Amino acid sequence: MLNRHDLLDDAVFAQQNLVQLDGFAEDVGRLTDMITRLSRDIYSLDVSPVVLSQAWQLRDLDIREIRRIEHRLAQRLLPVTAANVVKEARVLAQEVMDKLRARELDLVADRVEHAASGYAFYRKRHLLDETKRPLCESVTDLVSIPALCALQDIVLAEITRRGIALEALPTSNMRISVYQTMAEHHIFRWLGLTGPVLKNRPTVVIGSDDPGIFCTNIRNEYAVISSVLRSDFGKSAAEAALILETLNDNGRIHRFRPNSPAFS
Repeated sequence: MLNRHDLLDDAVFAQQNLVQLDGFAEDVGRLTDMITRLSRDIYSLDVSPVVLSQAWQLRDLDIREIRRIEHRLAQRLLPVTAANVVKEARVLAQEVMDKLRARELDLVADRVEHAASGYAFYRKRHLLDETKRPLCESVTDLVSIPALCALQDIVLAEITRRGIALEALPTSNMRISVYQTMAEHHIFRWLGLTGPVLKNRPTVVIGSDDPGIFCTNIRNEYAVISSVLRSDFGKSAAEAALILETLNDNGRIHRFRPNSPAFS
């Protein structure tokens, strides 16, 4: 369950991506209807998915900087428009001494300039009362399985483009998910061993959840994967070992090192 604001974000993301693909007209239609209904509920307006997508693209901006900019505009009796926000952000970026803040202000200016039509709804979202966000359905209740798989592929393509590895925790996932057997675990789809087929397979690393809760360790995780590879996917011991070696190499490459920023 999601609150309706997050649901609207998900619906816009799904609609804007599926509309570019063939074969998902019915899914796009249902999502468009949902977007219309939710935008009326939240903003009391029919807002196009394109405009809402632009507002969504501004979501990672520092709202504190936005508020400071708007306050400066209000002090000079200037309207809070996207164009004025861009100008003020560029001026502030030149005035502040803090380099990180200057970089954020430059980012605000660039983003708002390129998503100007969505700025008003980005503002409205942050002015809404957080306590008045009732829970509602999920986008996955509306889209078909093929559409959901296509969206997963789109997200995985972006993850791969950014060089991000995905961690799998097989035994704990098994205990707290809907999976009935370990062979159903999504890692085997990520490895290309079962469907639906992924065009963009991610880099996978293996982890182990809290040993005190799940009574396991990293060796057990590899042992379970090896067992399933041989018993359910017909891999020989040598083939299974090769897959495990690749997973282990991925973990070594993507691990946090003692001298990395994560340890400072």
